[in-house]
Amino acid sequence: MDALHLASALELEVCLFGNYHNKKQHEKLQKTIQFYSTLISKNVPSASLSVLLLEGKLQYLVHSLGEEYNAVLFCAGPKMNIEIWNAFYRSKFPFFFSDGNLPNTEKKFKQVTVPVDFRNSTKDAILWSTYFARFNNSAVKLLAANDKNNHKEANHVNDNLESAFKLFSAFNYTPKVEYGEKSSYGIHKEALNQHNDLLIFAASANVTLPDKIFGTFEKKIINRGAKAVLLTNPRKEVYVLCD
Repeated sequence: MDALHLASALELEVCLFGNYHNKKQHEKLQKTIQFYSTLISKNVPSASLSVLLLEGKLQYLVHSLGEEYNAVLFCAGPKMNIEIWNAFYRSKFPFFFSDGNLPNTEKKFKQVTVPVDFRNSTKDAILWSTYFARFNNSAVKLLAANDKNNHKEANHVNDNLESAFKLFSAFNYTPKVEYGEKSSYGIHKEALNQHNDLLIFAASANVTLPDKIFGTFEKKIINRGAKAVLLTNPRKEVYVLCD
């Protein structure tokens, strides 16, 4: 049901999507999709709903989802396993992760936090947060990294904050700004422990061998399942900003 709340917050259609590799998986997937389709239609008759089943590996289907079907968000589930990880880095749209245990209330995604680090890709995450402020009346907090020991990185953090203020001012909205205790390398984990019901941030741009073995920082945060996360793709050559 979190997907329904997310679609409602951003005024989007809900597409029940699934991919399969063989006939047996297809039959099982059809039954699962039918169950959720009936459940949604019964409990939320006003929801705009569609169904899409595609054959093949997810990492090869995300191109079609982003281009042919004009996908904007993808509800990937609570865990970032290797299949989803590979698909995410091929996608042109952000992935949404939730364990499905958000508070049972219509007022979801009202407390949105964006960790602001020194990366340029943070600007994409800030852009997405404006949609929650505009369409969902969400309170957006920018949690700025404390890079006092690195002058260059601290300047990049300030540049990202300045860019955020310009963007939000275009919508006559002023986000809350709070300076964290952690540097850019720990600000995302700090944001996880704060009062909010949605985190928006960019994934790792450069993935090393240790990251593949032990997991990237975003994978560790997502797989804790403590908060809903909207994860944006930092690889600009494939990423398309929402309009």
